[in-house]
Amino acid sequence: MQITRIDPLSIRGIEGEIIGKFDRYMNYSNSEFGTVIPYFNKLVLTSSECDGEHVPQIGHVGNQSHIKRLLESTLYLDLAAELRERDPNFEKAAAVAFAKARETTVCELVQMEVSLPGFRSTTEVRWYRYIRPIQFSRTLLLADLTLLAPGQEHLFALDTECRLAN
Repeated sequence: MQITRIDPLSIRGIEGEIIGKFDRYMNYSNSEFGTVIPYFNKLVLTSSECDGEHVPQIGHVGNQSHIKRLLESTLYLDLAAELRERDPNFEKAAAVAFAKARETTVCELVQMEVSLPGFRSTTEVRWYRYIRPIQFSRTLLLADLTLLAPGQEHLFALDTECRLAN
């Protein structure tokens, strides 16, 4: 697994537009929770209580979030097992990003090769992870905006094919 810190403004395409608009809004609102947060339906809100070893407790999963798609995916369990098998520190690597995000915005490109069930060759999985602290009343939360990198939609096309075949 390779994790690269990136500037949110360097992300191109629709993913860059989504992250950029969310970032600008959060900067404008001083990171306070509001009623018009752009792309709220794509966000995952977690507890800010992170130890850097485990992913924090999830409080809200947006109905159009990448995480929700993964959780509902029939390939998810296989993919999650593959990610953990390839890199035993996978969860810790994610947890470290959340722990850092308590203090400052974290924007990363995560890349790794995985073997999907039924395929002989590996495929590269890439996604952007943008996590920042957000104030909700007197509670500090972490807003996680995870988006597939361009060219990754084929993973969900494969998932649809698997569901139709079964």
